[in-house]
Amino acid sequence: MTTKTMTGTVIDGQIDRPKITTALPGPHAKRVLAGDDQFISPSYTRSYPLVAKEGHGIVVTDVDGNEFFDFSSGIAVTSTGHCHPDVVAAIRKQAGELIHMSGTDFYYESLVTLADQYGLEIVPEVQSLTHSYYIASAHRELAEDPDMTWPDSYCPSNPDSYKLLFEILDEYIDAHYASREEESVAQFQV
Repeated sequence: MTTKTMTGTVIDGQIDRPKITTALPGPHAKRVLAGDDQFISPSYTRSYPLVAKEGHGIVVTDVDGNEFFDFSSGIAVTSTGHCHPDVVAAIRKQAGELIHMSGTDFYYESLVTLADQYGLEIVPEVQSLTHSYYIASAHRELAEDPDMTWPDSYCPSNPDSYKLLFEILDEYIDAHYASREEESVAQFQV
C-alpha cells in the first residue's frame, strides 16, 4: 500500500528516502547560488548549497526537484513540519486580521487571552545581548566602536560580552527567586 503523508511517501509502512535526481547542486540551484554570490550579503551562514523551493512535513524540495529531509526544522520554527495544515490555516486567519503584530506597538486582546489561558505571569525584562544599546552604552569596552557617542552594537566575538550576559542573568535569577521565596513565606505566615 502506498500513501502520501506530511513526511513523504510511505510504502508498506516505511518512509521513502530522500529523492536525488540531479548532481548536487543541480543546474537551477547553481544559477541561484551564482546570483546569491552577486547580490546577497555573505553574512548569511549556510552550511549546504540547498536552494529550497517548497517543503511539506520533513521533506524539502529544491529548485531542481531533489528531495531532502530537513532535520533542522527550519531553524526550529517548523517543529510541526513544513506547511502543516493547522499552521497554514492559523497563518491565513491571522493575515486576514492583522498582517503585523508586535506587542510593543499596540495592545492586543488575543495576547491577554493567551497569557491568561496559559497562566503566564509578567516577568521583569532581562537585559541580554539583543539589547545592544544597553550592553554597548553601559559597557563601552564591549562596543564595536567604543568611541561612538551612542554605541549601538556590541562585539559578539568578545567573550566578555557573554560573561556580562551571564552576570546579568545571575542577578535576575537571584532577585526573582528571592522575591518568590519571600512571597511563599508570607503566604504561610498568614
